[in-house]
Amino acid sequence: MPDDERRVLGFDRLASGEMPAISAVMGQFLVEAAAVCFDSQGHKAPASLSTEGDYVCAYEVSWPPVDDQVRRTHNDLQTATEHGACGVACALAPDATGLDVVLQAKKGGGFDYWLGKGTGDAPFADSARLEVSGILKGSSTVVAARVSQKLRQTDLSDGKLPAYAIVVEFSHPRAVVKKKT
Repeated sequence: MPDDERRVLGFDRLASGEMPAISAVMGQFLVEAAAVCFDSQGHKAPASLSTEGDYVCAYEVSWPPVDDQVRRTHNDLQTATEHGACGVACALAPDATGLDVVLQAKKGGGFDYWLGKGTGDAPFADSARLEVSGILKGSSTVVAARVSQKLRQTDLSDGKLPAYAIVVEFSHPRAVVKKKT
């Protein structure tokens, strides 16, 4: 892809329920939380989001308008950052990994989502694990430390399947994608 060409982050797919493990209602909630995070950092849609690490790309990201009711809904910015990062990571995962989010993981395994292809008899075909984290505002050093922490966290479920960590930072919109095999 030419350097000046940007992809569009798949928030529409997320919000419409087209992902196997993200209902439309949950997808809209995650997109709304991400919108509050971008807005809180002074960004206007459309904005640029870059990816770093094992997947490098430039995206254009748009989100629904953020009004006072939406800000009040996501008033706890720490929680909004967690949910917003999940929204960005779930929208980004198909491009970055070639896999869709097919199931929310249960607590205790060291990761947030199962990735795979399809929803039929074999949703876990070509599967992997995805751990997500969000940072509202942080330096490259803080982001790198979080990526390392999240990759170590997946040690709890190590086996034959790879794990991905996606850490989203909202002040300088970026996502670091790292794969652990």
